[in-house]
Amino acid sequence: MKNTLLALTFISLTGCTVYVPMQSSMPLLERQGQLEVAASMNPSVLVETVGAYSPLPHVVVTGAGKVGLNTGGGHYIRNRQGELGMGGYWNIGENWLLNATAGGGYATTNRQDSFLGGGHMQGQYSKLFGQIGAACELPFSTYSLTYRVDHASFSKLMSSGQPVSNIDNYRHQLVLNNRRRLGQNESWYLQSSIGLSSSNLDSPDYSNQNETLDDQWSTTGIPAVILSIGVVWQPQWPLQ
Repeated sequence: MKNTLLALTFISLTGCTVYVPMQSSMPLLERQGQLEVAASMNPSVLVETVGAYSPLPHVVVTGAGKVGLNTGGGHYIRNRQGELGMGGYWNIGENWLLNATAGGGYATTNRQDSFLGGGHMQGQYSKLFGQIGAACELPFSTYSLTYRVDHASFSKLMSSGQPVSNIDNYRHQLVLNNRRRLGQNESWYLQSSIGLSSSNLDSPDYSNQNETLDDQWSTTGIPAVILSIGVVWQPQWPLQ
């Protein structure tokens, strides 16, 4: 188990593209007036905050931001991104919750990768996204599974100081999330997530050298493992 976690951590640090996936765990709101705020961190020292609020029955609005902390050394990700979304939620029986959200955002990335011969990459992209999720509440925790698709329009792509042709790319990700109460407190929760983000781009055919396609794959197409842990605050009183 320890070796598996170390391997996943290594992959998450070396799945190196200008595109940086958001965590995309679904909000667990069930009625009008509910609010939740979450903060999490992944092994690459990327900090993500997410807020969700239900202003009307079955309606949710969301906002999220992500920032990469500069820890120095030969491997870093300086990422800044934000997004806004709106959607709906539906209770299915006593223990199941469905959610669907759509929205858009913008991101900029400056990263240096020292593993496996990686280099310096820079880029910006706007994105439109849609996601659907289902959650099951168990006696001691809640599990949710979320599928998300991003349409990312890249601009100003650079790899090792050289420009890369701009590209539109679809990214698909599937995330399993677990949320459990912290002690006896009914407003604070521990949350962990694991998932995978992949691209619609084909991996390079190294028998047929194409520098443009190789650069587009290395800067925007490589799959990335999603790992994070954080806390959630969901007050138990409805906000009117």
